[in-house]
Amino acid sequence: MLKNIKPKKIINGPFAWQNYHPILMNIGVFLLFVVFASISNYSLLLGENIMKWDIWDAEYPSQVLMTDALANGTIIKWNPLMQFGTPTYAMVGTPVWYPITLLLALVGYTPSVLAFSYVIHVAIGGFGMFLLGQQEQQQLSNQWNVTSLLISFLVGLIYCNSGLFLSNAQHIMIIISASWIPYIFFFMRKYLESHCIVYAMLAGGSAGMAFLGGYPELFYDAFLFLAPYTLYFQFDRQKKVINNLFGALGHYIIVCVFTILCSAISLLPFLNIMGLLTRTSGYGQMPNNFDMGALLSVLFPGTAAFAYTGEISMVNFYVSILSILLIPSTIKLKNKNKNLYLGIALVAFILCLGSSTFFHGILYRFLPMYSSFRFPSINRCILAVFLLLNIVNVLQDIFDRQDVRLPLKISKLVFLLVMTLAIVASLIVYFGNDSSDLNRSNVLSFMNSAYLTVIIVGGYLILFYNIQVHEMKVNLLRIAMLGIVILDLAIFHYAAFPLTIATYNQIAYHYDSGTQAQVKNEFLKNSNRNKTIDFADSTRASNKLNSQSIAFNKYLDADGYVSILLQSTQDYKSSYLRSIMEQNPEAYFTNDIVTESVIEYSDWISKGDIPPEQIYTDGEQTITENKIRFRQKELYSVPLMITTNDKNVCIEGPISAGELKTGRLRFFFDSSITGSQNLTVSFYDGDEHYIRYEGDYLIEANENGYYVDIYFPNIDATYSKVEVTSFDVVPTSAELLYVERMQRDEYVNIDSFGFNDITMRVDAPTDGYVTLLQAKYNGWKAYVDGVETVISTVDNCFMGVKVSEGKHSIIFKFRPTDFYIGATISFLFVVLLCGTIIYVILAKNKK
Repeated sequence: MLKNIKPKKIINGPFAWQNYHPILMNIGVFLLFVVFASISNYSLLLGENIMKWDIWDAEYPSQVLMTDALANGTIIKWNPLMQFGTPTYAMVGTPVWYPITLLLALVGYTPSVLAFSYVIHVAIGGFGMFLLGQQEQQQLSNQWNVTSLLISFLVGLIYCNSGLFLSNAQHIMIIISASWIPYIFFFMRKYLESHCIVYAMLAGGSAGMAFLGGYPELFYDAFLFLAPYTLYFQFDRQKKVINNLFGALGHYIIVCVFTILCSAISLLPFLNIMGLLTRTSGYGQMPNNFDMGALLSVLFPGTAAFAYTGEISMVNFYVSILSILLIPSTIKLKNKNKNLYLGIALVAFILCLGSSTFFHGILYRFLPMYSSFRFPSINRCILAVFLLLNIVNVLQDIFDRQDVRLPLKISKLVFLLVMTLAIVASLIVYFGNDSSDLNRSNVLSFMNSAYLTVIIVGGYLILFYNIQVHEMKVNLLRIAMLGIVILDLAIFHYAAFPLTIATYNQIAYHYDSGTQAQVKNEFLKNSNRNKTIDFADSTRASNKLNSQSIAFNKYLDADGYVSILLQSTQDYKSSYLRSIMEQNPEAYFTNDIVTESVIEYSDWISKGDIPPEQIYTDGEQTITENKIRFRQKELYSVPLMITTNDKNVCIEGPISAGELKTGRLRFFFDSSITGSQNLTVSFYDGDEHYIRYEGDYLIEANENGYYVDIYFPNIDATYSKVEVTSFDVVPTSAELLYVERMQRDEYVNIDSFGFNDITMRVDAPTDGYVTLLQAKYNGWKAYVDGVETVISTVDNCFMGVKVSEGKHSIIFKFRPTDFYIGATISFLFVVLLCGTIIYVILAKNKK
């Protein structure tokens, strides 16, 4: 009796096998994508071919720092290693709060873990495209067949091995966004068809993942294309056009709201700080130039080796040769969604070409944000998604009817064309003039690439010919199609991947001892890095874009990687005394203070006689008779040749502050003069543009005579000429003096300098200000001797607290309200999403 009841209970109950069969199937498919991504990227996972370029400068340091912070029981909200500090959680474009990288940071971020992140996102992207392919075939119910699974699996493989993935392994942020793009469209269509709110939440959650972990440009473009996609699948011919428009707008807004809720942990702080942000030098970005020769990458692997010399990570348009061969069939095949998919793919392709096309200009006119999108070619993932959605229908038609007349004809034409080009290239290499090594190398690279393409196209030609001549058994056709697509992907992967993932050949680790040593050295630096989060005794770095050293050695960086900067720090750098960031310690005491009641800030920064220690505050002026002056250790000096003309002295360049950024000009006078000297100083760049300052410069004395020190307007610039004019006594000689970069002054001692807390002690000789060269942001609070104190704005962007004469303890704490609000909203959204999913599943099982 029990035997009769048990099977019936299993079949009809909420935990019946058939209820979970699609789930188990999808889990199995996802694991297949993981296996494929691991095999194709084994060299990364084994640590033999570590990632380079932007990965080292941007994503990797931030995640290494998060790893160290989590290991020390804290999380990074303020990053002092950025230039003058940055609220980390507002760094859009770096996956600080992206769940997967945050989990990996908790485990421990190493080069191999970074490679795993890349591989797992390749699998996520492939599986997302698989779901879209299944959706297009309407096979997401319990009824499925092997052919539909195979077609969806193939388009998933093609997507996660397309040009964007192949050429952007060093841009993990782009890969993260691209991996989530298919899910946005998948869940939006599910929502429009079922009107189930959980799908709207999942669409918003997918977009939130793309925002938290990826490139803002790609996230922005995804919503741009989502608008016509939503209108198309929302459109009901029985309703008026205006009703359809408002209906689509309503659904679109709902998904946008859920996106905001999911990404609130970074989005809300970003919106709060957006007015203070700038990119790199503050001048914005221009779209990268595009060479039409890069379009050869759709057919020839390794195109960058012979047809493109620019940003090779941004121009690989590969979407499998199969897609190219089937495009004519795509256009010919009758499919109700064809026009939408082809239209979006065409627009995405035009956008990829950047500012050289009219469409980019139109978007810039109506969407000004496009003016700062540096890499419009990342739209390649949008192009791939919608091109492959049409390929799904063509492949289905091939498997059903085995009619390949048009693909066979196209394959023949392409095969003959590429074979002819390969033979011509071979003849040029064989009979060509060896005098032009560069041209010969390019032709040789093209020849090798052409023969690889011949192999791939030849494989498809044989397959289509056999289908056309004899109807192949379905199982044999499935195996043959899977095999040739994998061959297609493998050849392109081998030929194109090494060019963009590392500075050495992908397989060089196995035979080149230098490469092995280089890789081993990177791992050693990672394992031997200073893993504390106390930067009290750190030296500030002076070399620009050296975040790799910062991550390994924990330098306090003066320039560093700057995906974003507080605008006020840019304003400060434009002042005459921006050399203060190298001349003075991170925290110091000063009693040389001016306020708005004494002089306007715009006038103050233009004065040429401001000593580095002098600060401009928004507080009360402190008047002292004897100003504090720092005396830095003089390292060495370089005599300079000067020419004198009446009241004018000239030094010919090139001349700069030097690699240490501590150089200053010292002019000597023959006569014994005291007090100050009125001078006009002009700095000329290479284009004869100049910056001119006039003021009373303090005259000092040493064993070499009487002198005045003049600081460079820009410590990063090189000047062609410096002129000094005096109507009293002119200098008679000059030298370029380098001094020791100060780590601390004699009054302030930093006990702890962490991500979110800074503690220090000061023994103030007079009343004055303790100045902290970290950008003033709303989340900071200061406590002097345990009592909360107002933080003054120093030099229009830094922080300072007023102290009286004597010993004091000072604590700075960064506790940003906007972060806690955003984190709470994101957490509640995740809880609500999980609860809604459980409710829908239980309600479905109850039915």
